[in-house]
Amino acid sequence: FLRNVALPVHLAALVLGSISALLVLGAFTFVACSDPGVVFKHPHAKDEDLLREGYVMCDICQLPRPKGAQHCYDCNVCVEDLDHHCPWTGKCIGKRTIVLFRVFLGLLAAHLLFVIILTLVQTFRGKSLL
Repeated sequence: FLRNVALPVHLAALVLGSISALLVLGAFTFVACSDPGVVFKHPHAKDEDLLREGYVMCDICQLPRPKGAQHCYDCNVCVEDLDHHCPWTGKCIGKRTIVLFRVFLGLLAAHLLFVIILTLVQTFRGKSLL
C-alpha cells in the first residue's frame, strides 16, 4: 500500500505512513506482551488474613483476589480491574494494560484515517491504485 499509494502522493506521505505503521505495531506489541494485572497467590500471606483485609475468594481459582479483580474465563486467571479479554492481542485488558490499549486504539484509528485519506486523494487524482 505505502509504495503504490503513498509514494505517488508525496515522499512525506510514505515516511508518515511508515512511522504510523511502526507506532501501531509497537503499541500492539506492548499491549500483547504486558502483564494486565494477573492476581497471584501471596507467598507470605495467609488466605484468612487477606480475606479480612477485604479480599474476595475466587470460586474458580480458589485464590483470594482484591475487590476490583474479576476472573477471565478465556485466560483462566483473575485480573485486577478486568476490562475485557481482547481476541486481537490474545490477552486480558486490565489495570496495567488499559492505558496501553487505549494508546494502541488511538494510534490504530489515526493510521486508518491516514490510509483512508491517502486512498481518497489517489482515487480522486484519477490514478489507478494497482
